[in-house]
Amino acid sequence: PRELLGASYLEFVHPDDLGRLADYRRRRALGHDVGPLEIRWRKRTGEVVYVEAIAVPITFDSRDAMLVMARDVTVQRRAEERYRVVFERSPRPFLVYHRASKRILDANDAAASTYGYAREELRALTIRDLEAPRDGDPESTPAHGAQLRRHVRRDGVVIEVDMVTHPIMLADEEAVLAICDDVTDARRREERARQSQKLEALGRLAGGIAHDFNNILAVVLADCEYVREEMGETHPLASELREIQSAALRGAALTRQLLAFSRKHVAEQCVVALNAVVAELDHMLRRIIGEDVALHVKLD
Repeated sequence: PRELLGASYLEFVHPDDLGRLADYRRRRALGHDVGPLEIRWRKRTGEVVYVEAIAVPITFDSRDAMLVMARDVTVQRRAEERYRVVFERSPRPFLVYHRASKRILDANDAAASTYGYAREELRALTIRDLEAPRDGDPESTPAHGAQLRRHVRRDGVVIEVDMVTHPIMLADEEAVLAICDDVTDARRREERARQSQKLEALGRLAGGIAHDFNNILAVVLADCEYVREEMGETHPLASELREIQSAALRGAALTRQLLAFSRKHVAEQCVVALNAVVAELDHMLRRIIGEDVALHVKLD
């Protein structure tokens, strides 16, 4: 304390902050409500610390004086600086919004790129403005933790966002830090993978059915051949039998397709006469469809 007596207060202020201090004094002299001032002080060792100081006019030893009260906020300030560096440079989209009003207080460049807004434009929105229309409460907002949300970009495109939120204090106000990763492409890949798995399962099922159906058709075709030999081609029901045999052969062709679909059979490509195929179907379909359905066939 003895070494401090008689020294100029300005000796302790960091040279780069003298201008801020002079402006603070000027505004206080004009009667403005200036509140505390955050400023850098230099310690005797040369170390620079951040302090939050407030000056109160007093009378000391019958003279006008100022009582300066300060608290060291170096740890908090450096933590904020590290947070700011991470916030600004992170490739992940960061949003900070007010907990009560949901108004967006800050956004990094990654968030601006993801949503297609300028950072200033995002600060004019609330987190609810980014929510895509959905069934249920449109005013719903994410609770703390991780959630999969549907957000809307500026161009109207709906994206799926893996949103992780953390409560923070910002300028003595309760706020929320939201990390919003666009997982739209990843979700689409997952969906394609699920569809592929479904098709694979369907293929295995189709293959099993085709094998069983093939065994049934083999019996039908064998019996048709036996009956045709017994009846002869002049029998009145010979044409009906040919229809049964033709239908069984088409069923056998279908099973080959199912086996090819299930990758249990090598696909065999061949040239077909489409008119003949359609004509066969025409003959069969006319027996199946009801009288209220008209079937017209136009062959090439």
